[in-house]
Amino acid sequence: MPWSWVTEDVVLNPADNALLADTGALPAGERIFILLFWDNVAGIEVLLQWRDSTNTVNKKQHIIRNTTIGDKLIVRFKPLLNERVRVLNRTLIAGSAQASIFYNA
Repeated sequence: MPWSWVTEDVVLNPADNALLADTGALPAGERIFILLFWDNVAGIEVLLQWRDSTNTVNKKQHIIRNTTIGDKLIVRFKPLLNERVRVLNRTLIAGSAQASIFYNA
């Protein structure tokens, strides 16, 4: 099964709730998601969200605190048609941050 990779690239001075990565609408089916984080500022927080098919409601969300270079998280779940996974910055920072989502397509 092929893998996909999504990122908003390195974001300079991301605002609170700035989008760092988004899978876009997904087909239905069980997937493995590997999330990688990088930043050059201590104490950044990001928010992992599993969104509904209209991209208006969080089905689940999880705060990840104090990310450091190379932090990763692996999760497995079964999104329904057109649901998505995304990562947002939770705190206004002066510096750079990046998140990537790898998933089996």
